[in-house]
Amino acid sequence: MIAGKNIALKNVIKKFQWKIKMIVEQDIISRATEIYKPEFRFIRKAELNYPDCNVIFEVKPGLYTKKPLKFASCADIQFCLNQMAYVSWAQILREEKIDVKQTCEDFLRLCEDGMFVMEQNRKNRKPISLDNLIRGKLTLTDYRDMGKMIIGLADFDIENKSCFGSLKVAIINEKDNRKIMYT
Repeated sequence: MIAGKNIALKNVIKKFQWKIKMIVEQDIISRATEIYKPEFRFIRKAELNYPDCNVIFEVKPGLYTKKPLKFASCADIQFCLNQMAYVSWAQILREEKIDVKQTCEDFLRLCEDGMFVMEQNRKNRKPISLDNLIRGKLTLTDYRDMGKMIIGLADFDIENKSCFGSLKVAIINEKDNRKIMYT
């Protein structure tokens, strides 16, 4: 009976913690995005206010085009979405906001090939200027721990619904389970 009360108390404490904004440490941002070349690491700041993760991006024009673009391309937005998902998931795990076996350290070790987008629904309403920093928000809406992988569902909004939609991601629980991505 005491164990049940401890679990209930732990859940109450977690609910109150959810409303606390947590600045994502630069170390988490760096480690979650280290698979990218430095010039393609767009996240400058991130803050977790579970279930939301608010992110500030800086996208430099002309990284892969002959002539610098004035607006974010679809490729730029995809980089932002991927990095926002990596950083959000790492911080959610670090703060133990969801009940899964995977830890932040587990995820960061698997980051390179341990997370992939299963589905993406994206709508672009208007161009996003590269003259200023870009604001984004990813909201975890649901998750399922399936044992070998965790399925995460999230909504996203970049620059006040200039681009918005939803993601379904698979997070592999163990390095040896990478092969399930390809079957």
